[in-house]
Amino acid sequence: MRDCLRLFGMGLGLAGMFAGSAAGQPAEVPAEQVLEQASPVGIEALGHVETTGNGPVPVILIPGSACDWTVFREFMVAHRNQYTMHAVTLAGYGGTAAPEGDFGQWTDVAWLNHAAQGVAALVDLATDEGGPRAIIVGHSLGVHLAFRASCDRPEKVAGVVAIDGYHTAPAAGKVSAPPARRFVFARGVENTYKRMSDERETEFRRERAMGLATDPDDGERIAEMASVVSRDVRERYILEFMYADLAECAASVSVPVKVLVALDPERDDADHAQKLELFGMVYESVPGVELIEVEGRHFLQDDAPGAISEAVAELASET
Repeated sequence: MRDCLRLFGMGLGLAGMFAGSAAGQPAEVPAEQVLEQASPVGIEALGHVETTGNGPVPVILIPGSACDWTVFREFMVAHRNQYTMHAVTLAGYGGTAAPEGDFGQWTDVAWLNHAAQGVAALVDLATDEGGPRAIIVGHSLGVHLAFRASCDRPEKVAGVVAIDGYHTAPAAGKVSAPPARRFVFARGVENTYKRMSDERETEFRRERAMGLATDPDDGERIAEMASVVSRDVRERYILEFMYADLAECAASVSVPVKVLVALDPERDDADHAQKLELFGMVYESVPGVELIEVEGRHFLQDDAPGAISEAVAELASET
């Protein structure tokens, strides 16, 4: 459990912030993971897609846990003449309905599989045959789905920008780990939050929001955004992310990947070095990866929008 909590402090950010009460508990550990959806779905798998801009290059924007498309609003306004942008809200976030139907339990990774299919369908709609390929931008939990899109639609993706997040949560110090180890890792996180009362969970969520944003007003906005998402929905996505192993997919990515690592100026050099070491371990097997140190807290959309703009522009110049 100490390792789990350390990961939250080291930059999982919203992944630890918005977990909630217990979801369905599997009777046994599955022998393997299935990172695919049995029946293909379209963008209806997503809660909402906000589209703006008239530029030639398509950009898909995927926010983090319990956040909606508005975390990218300022980016979209600033670049509406450069790109055509599609900002995603996952089902169950931002006041949208959670996935409905038989999705099993969190060890089935079914909600993330469902969302990944929705993002892949969005990439299909956003790209024209012979036209520019899409750039996928993911923040926090959204990084996982950005990598899924680059694996699901490699011929239609020009590059990935990962904002202070992982494609796979490290489990006990390892990126790729057997299902049994990942299960213990995720279950430990689940049990920690199960012990929280609703009142304490609300306090904790707000504390985390304030710690992930430099401007207190931004922290209040983030906390309010998360408050409209039910605890069960927050937890389900987080536990699936903790359990999902995307290391094999990440190692096969054939496009440039720019990882923006947020370094809080109020933390010391030792904390920065530890975070950079962790990100280096997570991304060491990804071809074409570039780790970019950025001064700011987890929400670089607010603290360092120029760094995101620069990363996207560099990828767009190569499409």
